Amino acid sequence: MDPQIGVYEPFPNSSDSYPDYDLSPTSPLVEFTDLTAPYNEDRRRRRPHATKDKQTISSMHMRRRAQNRASQRAFRERKEKHAQDLQRQLDDLEAKHQELLTSYHQLDSTNTNLTTELDDLRRKITLLQSSRSDTTDHMMSSEPFDPYDFDQSVESAAARLRDCS
Repeated sequence: MDPQIGVYEPFPNSSDSYPDYDLSPTSPLVEFTDLTAPYNEDRRRRRPHATKDKQTISSMHMRRRAQNRASQRAFRERKEKHAQDLQRQLDDLEAKHQELLTSYHQLDSTNTNLTTELDDLRRKITLLQSSRSDTTDHMMSSEPFDPYDFDQSVESAAARLRDCS
């Protein structure tokens, strides 16, 4: 800004508002200096290696992914095999349990039958002992023992059995 006028002039000493540039094709060219050229040259030099590195990294990632997939597949297979083994064990144990349950019921039934038969035999023994004591009492009595009078002793024993039942 010109302090005397108070108006801004970009080119105060010029008659035009823009400087006069010669843009003809014959004019001498201004050389452009790229300050990033060394950096770009380094990048260009590294680029083939970078693609190789990218390929290496990419192949490493692909191998790692493949390894992860294989590991996951192996884990799923182990898990499935373990589940099948547990199911087989469960089936075997259920079959064994059923077998033992059937055996238990058979043995319990046999035990009940044998207990009943034992009680019946004990009652019969008691009756026979009491009839034998009656027979001995009868022999001790004044009446003579008649070995051919079997019907009388059997009838008395049968009467005792009926009384106990």
